[in-house]
Amino acid sequence: MLQEKVELLFETLNLTTGDITEAAGCTTSTISRLRSGARSPKPDSPTIDKLVTGIIQYTSKNGITDKLLKLIETTDDSHLEEDLLSFLFSGDAYLNDNQKNVNSLAFSRKLDSVMSLLDISNVNLARAANVDASYISRFRSGKRSPGSNPQLLDKLCMSLFDKAVHTNRLSELSELFSGSAKQADIENKDELFLHFHAWMTNFNITDRLAVSHLLCTINTFTEKLDVAIPPLSNLVSESELYDTSTEYMGIDGLRRAVLRFLGNAVKERYPELLLYSDQGMEWMLEDSDFKMRWAFLMASCAKQGTKIKIIHNIDRNVKEMLSAIESWLPLYVTGVFESYYHKKQNGTRFKHTIFLVPKKSCISACHVSGMDDKGIYNYYTDSFHLGYYEENFKQLMLNTGRLATIEKNVDTDYKSGKKKLISEEQYNDLTLSLTRNKITITKISASPISISFTHPLMVNAFKEYLESS
Repeated sequence: MLQEKVELLFETLNLTTGDITEAAGCTTSTISRLRSGARSPKPDSPTIDKLVTGIIQYTSKNGITDKLLKLIETTDDSHLEEDLLSFLFSGDAYLNDNQKNVNSLAFSRKLDSVMSLLDISNVNLARAANVDASYISRFRSGKRSPGSNPQLLDKLCMSLFDKAVHTNRLSELSELFSGSAKQADIENKDELFLHFHAWMTNFNITDRLAVSHLLCTINTFTEKLDVAIPPLSNLVSESELYDTSTEYMGIDGLRRAVLRFLGNAVKERYPELLLYSDQGMEWMLEDSDFKMRWAFLMASCAKQGTKIKIIHNIDRNVKEMLSAIESWLPLYVTGVFESYYHKKQNGTRFKHTIFLVPKKSCISACHVSGMDDKGIYNYYTDSFHLGYYEENFKQLMLNTGRLATIEKNVDTDYKSGKKKLISEEQYNDLTLSLTRNKITITKISASPISISFTHPLMVNAFKEYLESS
């Protein structure tokens, strides 16, 4: 029961209602009703979002995150919000509301279905994924979930998919998770794996809230990029702009390199930026001052017509992807922004970064996962390295798909095709069109605009959202 879990958190962490009220930015009565059981909101409600955020911020600020991790039985804080939500609602009916078809089964049932289909034992899957067999047993029984360990989850998906390939059972696997076994889909193994991975990992109860946040942003979004952008001198100092360093160390070094990179792109009115990174987004999001300067510099590039081409990392979870799209949304509609996702699975041992202005400058990095803050970020301006990394970027582009496509002045008749008018009052200016491989969100206004996504994680997240609404 939610009330019991909330009270256990308060007792174990020695919290007061006032502590979380202040950290969460909500009223005292809201927290009091949660503690007393007078309110039992759903996992994707704004109230729970504030509660979870408040607890995480308070424990981090007061140095007691380790106690929180121990209570919710995890050692990894990289997906703490999802793990805390799972702790709060584990065993509740909310987690089973949508288990009416194969696309909304719990991870344990999906895993068991796939393993039974492929006739693979716990021991053999554990050996293929290089984990202890007891892990597989607990995942399969539903006692544990790998949601807080995306690297392990990727290994499981890859091992199962490889087994299907080697035993010629891709058609049966496709039938299981998509209800279809078209030959064209089966022949495109990279695309099929993306859909399988999305189906297996689509069990986060935070996804619906992330979808809701994005829809709210689009609903209130204005097309014009009319923010007042400060002068370049207010965003990048002369020492940063004219720095001649060839190496930058750690996250702070990467931020200085990016300010130099974008500052010169604005100053020299460079025609194109090519961006790729599969390392975490903390370097961009955790420092509020840097995030603001970065956003203004990107907006400056867009306003002056610089083409921006970015390859997003497909290994991010749904919430992280949707949050990133919210951040990029003002740039999407300018017409200068092209976003892609790479169709091949990313490795788990190394992280890579390529930020490039062709023939002008490049930031590059390659380091072991987890070493972002100790990594070396190289800054090149010589023709050899610029040519080398431009060829690398072109090679990456060969296996990409469009993440988001913008269309203006589109048809707004939601009764045509497979469009569904969102029923929530706060989204009364939006329509959704959902097919098996594409989700299109249309904002009904004087100048209608639509944004479409084809990434399987995005499509599945919106499907879950519509089925639950």
